Amino acid sequence: MVTIHRDKNHNGLIAMVSTCKNIAKIDMTAATNEKHIEQMIGASAQALGLDWYDSVEEYNKLYRTIISLSRERKRRINMIKIEDSRISSNDFWPIWQRLICGGALTMDEIFWFDNFWRENKLGSF
Repeated sequence: MVTIHRDKNHNGLIAMVSTCKNIAKIDMTAATNEKHIEQMIGASAQALGLDWYDSVEEYNKLYRTIISLSRERKRRINMIKIEDSRISSNDFWPIWQRLICGGALTMDEIFWFDNFWRENKLGSF
């Protein structure tokens, strides 16, 4: 199983390849390009006894989904005037900065953002 999370130490993305007993953590910011990340994920999966190809495909599908959802959230943010929205949550600003800079959100951050959007009535989906 492959998941993508935010590293709290440096705020970069990490990919985690896991089995029932073991976890391999891959720092995505350390990779020089997409092929490098795929090789690190494949090698980690193989070391854990998982299939190289299936793990890389799972990662690619998840990453494309995260990029697509992040772009949609950025589009939503661009539709509102931040000054006028009375946003007072300190949790919102790091997410806003990541989106404005073209970064990707994790699924947890996307879920949080969607709830925040609904609760503060910032617009329709």
